Formats: sequence, C-alpha cells, structure tokens
Amino acid sequence: MSTSLRNLGKFKLQECIGRVGRVETWKAVDPSFRRYVTIKIFHDDQEQQNDPNFIPRFEREAKVLRTLQHSNIVSIFDVRIARSPESESITGYLLMDYIEGATLDDYIRNIAQAGKFPSPRDIVYLFKAISSAIDYAHQKGIVHGNIKPANILLNKWSLMSIGEPVLTGFGTAKLLGTCTSVLSLWGLETPLYLSPEQCQGQSGNEQSDIYALGVILYEMCTGTLPFQGDSPSDIMVQHINVAPKPPILINPDISPALSAIILHSLEKNPRMRFPNATDMAAALAEVLGPRNKGLTLPASPKTAVQLPLQPPTPKTVVRLPLQHSTSYGPAISSQPAASISTRDWNPGSFPETGGIPRYAVQSQPQVTLTPLPLTPPPATAPFPSVTLFPSGGRKAANNINVLTRRVHTGIIVMLIMAFVFSILGTYLVLTRQQENAAAVSIAGHVYFISSWQGNINNSRGVNDEVQVDLQNIPAPSAGKSYYAWLLGDVNQPEMPWVLLGKVSENQGNIGFLYPGDQVHTDLLANNSRFLITEENAHKTQNNPFLDLSTWRYYAVLPQNRSSTDVDHF
Repeated sequence: MSTSLRNLGKFKLQECIGRVGRVETWKAVDPSFRRYVTIKIFHDDQEQQNDPNFIPRFEREAKVLRTLQHSNIVSIFDVRIARSPESESITGYLLMDYIEGATLDDYIRNIAQAGKFPSPRDIVYLFKAISSAIDYAHQKGIVHGNIKPANILLNKWSLMSIGEPVLTGFGTAKLLGTCTSVLSLWGLETPLYLSPEQCQGQSGNEQSDIYALGVILYEMCTGTLPFQGDSPSDIMVQHINVAPKPPILINPDISPALSAIILHSLEKNPRMRFPNATDMAAALAEVLGPRNKGLTLPASPKTAVQLPLQPPTPKTVVRLPLQHSTSYGPAISSQPAASISTRDWNPGSFPETGGIPRYAVQSQPQVTLTPLPLTPPPATAPFPSVTLFPSGGRKAANNINVLTRRVHTGIIVMLIMAFVFSILGTYLVLTRQQENAAAVSIAGHVYFISSWQGNINNSRGVNDEVQVDLQNIPAPSAGKSYYAWLLGDVNQPEMPWVLLGKVSENQGNIGFLYPGDQVHTDLLANNSRFLITEENAHKTQNNPFLDLSTWRYYAVLPQNRSSTDVDHF
C-alpha cells in the first residue's frame, strides 16, 4: 500500500522506507529545522471508521509512547490524526526522529553472506544497549511486543563500527494490563520472533520481549532461525510445541555457556526465562570474554545443520552437553547444569572482529569409557572398566547456596560463583562399543539439572533432575525397551540405585527428562554412574545387577580425589 500524499502539514514526504500491513514508514523533511524526520502512517479500515472511541484511544496510547525518552529508543515527538471529509477515513501519524543507518536485519544478512559472525564485542555491545532500552520501557509499563532485527536501527553516527542500536516499532506495543493495543491492529507481527504465548493469542508481556531477544541472539550466533516453516501458522505451532535445536549443534564453535544463555531465553514457560533483559545482557558479557577464536559460518545461513559432537580430550576445551529434545519435539522446559569458569570482561579488550569464543571449563571430568559387551561380562569383572583422564573431583552439593528461583545452574555459577571450579552441574559422556577400544565414539550426554525447589538450609533442589540425550542408538529388540539408571560409587556398592524410568528410542535418538522425586533429592550426592539397560518392555528388573547382560551404555564420574582440589572430592 502506498500513500498519495506528498506533504503532511509542513513535512515533505521523500521516500517510503517501510511497509507492513496498513502501516507505512516514510522519510520526510522538516523545513523549519532543516532536518530529516520519520513519519509512521497508520491507515484505517472499516472497523476503525465505525468505532467512536478509536480516536481517543489512539491519542491516549500514543501519548504513553511519547513518554519514552531513552538514547536507544527512537523518540516520538508528535502525534496527529486526520479524517478525510470525502471518504471519512481516519489516518494516524507518529512523527519520530530519523535514524540514519541500516537495520540489524541488514547487518545479519550482510555478514551471513560474507561468511562471518558478529564479534563478541559487537554482540555484548548490541544486547547491552537494547536490553537497557527494553527494561526502561518495561519500567514505564510499556511492552514492545514485536522486537525483531528490522525494528533495531543501527545509527551510523557512532564510535562503534557496527553503529548505535536504536529500538523502533513501538507503534505495535501493548500496554501492560490491557488487551491488544489499537496500534498493533495495523501491524503484521512477524511470527519468526513471536513468543509462544503470543502465538497462542495472548498479549505480549515483558517475558515475550525476552523471548524475541533470544531468537535474535540465536540467529546471530548460528546463522539460522530456531523455527522456520512454509506458513505463519506452521512457525507459530513450532514456537508453542517444539524445542529449539541447541545452538551448539548447529555451530559447534559456540561455547556451551553461550548456548545455554540462548536456550534459557527461549524457554516455553515465560517464568523460566531471564527475569529482565539486563540480566540476559550481563550473562552474555560474562560469557563472551576477551579471548576468542574465529568461527566458520554454516554452509547455508538459513539452514540448520546438525554437526557431530566431538569427545573432549585432555588439555583441550570441553564442549558441555546442552538440554534439548533429540527429536526436537515437545519442549522440555528445563536447563542443563554446568560448572563454568568466569573472568572479568572489558568491552575495550574485545577485538573488533572475530567469532564467538569457545569457553573453557575448569576441572570438568573427562572420561573415556570401555564399550560394554553384549554378553555377560566375566565374573572377575563385575563392572565395565573405565579409563579416566585427570580431572577435578566432586564438590559437595550442600556447599551451594540454593536460590529460590529456578534458573540454569551454569548461568548461576558464571554470574555468582566464579570461584566454583568443580563439577556442580556435570555431565557424563556415554560411548558405544567399537572394535578398537582406543577409538571410542560418543553416544550422547547425561547431565544433572537443578530445579532450585528446595530449602536454603539443605541441598534439596540441587542436581535433583537428570536429562538424557543419546544419538545413533539402535532400536531395542522386539519386546524389549531401554531403561535408565543411576548407580552409586564403585567403591560403595551398597549404595541404592535409582531407576529413572523407561526411555523411548525415536529414529535413533533418545531424549528423556527425569523430573526428580517429590522431595527434590540431590542425585549427584550419592550417585556417580549412569546406566542404560535393555530389558523386557512390560516388566523391568528391580535390580540392574541381577543380569549384567542387559547393560548397554555406561558412564562414570571420577571416583578418586583430585590432586588439584585440596578441599573436596
């Protein structure tokens, strides 16, 4: 749709720079001050023409938007409404500052075509500025509700090469505590960045804006969007029901900590996301330290590519497993736990170019497992042997301050507990049998999750859930099913085992979440081994040690005290 107007009062329209639905955005000239301005024009429809309350509602909402005065938000300095005497049509106008520069959407597309990723410095800078603007608006009771790269302008008159990010598009914002706003009736919200609750017809809220930021961060770090489809409805269904593929599986050079931040912002449950945008930006600043290495863009920037996970080796950076449903089906709204080292950051120390850094993990257990035979092992070897690389020992869970809000353990560690260098939230590497035991392949990952549902005075709620993700798993034999177990330490065989439950194989993948017991027992306190058995599908054994021939996959954490950790096992 275009407008036949070439003048709007004293303003001379020069160029249409955007059009979405019945909303047009124009670059215009203000001759009084000899400057460019932006004019957003809202064309009505029959419903607005027949609504006697439309004009006062429009003016009231626009008045609220005019109160937004922030360096990273486009300022609205005037609002006008005109009614055509011939057609009785109503047109609303928002007059705003003109920002010279490209959009973030242009920036993402250009660097993708060049085979690059944003530098850590640029990512931190962008999200710090935009998060400040979003939280400012939220404090004034205004939700954007339609955050997307096209609504983030990059003012070229900035000391930063990427430009100063400025948020626009508040014309479709919703007021807190109200229904869908008048202005949003004209906007066609892009479902690529909509939150699950918005896709279900609810009004956007503060957490919806956090979700949109998570989608943008996902896109910037992987070169692809978390959800794509042939139609808007297809994309919205995915936002509601499908867990996003972990970014680390698309771009393996993304650090586990950064991947966890992205997934945390994309939680289906709004209450499980970051409480505010500033916390998300602070987590990014903590993770994206000054040391970084270049990245290689996926072959197709808009196509998700599943890359194989590589087993960690001694004296190398360890890739932690991240929570996801291996079938990427119904979402599991929980986050993995990880022990992450932190470092001070200084924006000035970031290089101008480069990729997202790998993130080193201190004292993370690294294991290589001897494949399990499919026949009963000899009586002299009741447990499969395990080769362990030197690593840090286990830290007692009750030394951890239990937080009242459930949040990803790794993020808590990197934001609050920089001194923790043990395996608070650790993972187990599973391997499958190969003829050459020295060349063991990874079958998947198992890691502990903290729900933080316990009491501040004990370890309840710490490491009380378990996430299992396996790949390339053969289907169980006819009439058989896989079962997951936690076992006690090898040197404490009297320790009771825990049956996590039956796990289903789906096209070679197993994705399973054990939600813990009713009292949120710390599972890591008394268990250091993980086991997958293949047993009768209708009746499982109560004791995994009764028939060792059922053992299929096995992993173990270090059983010995670390020589580098003088305080803990």
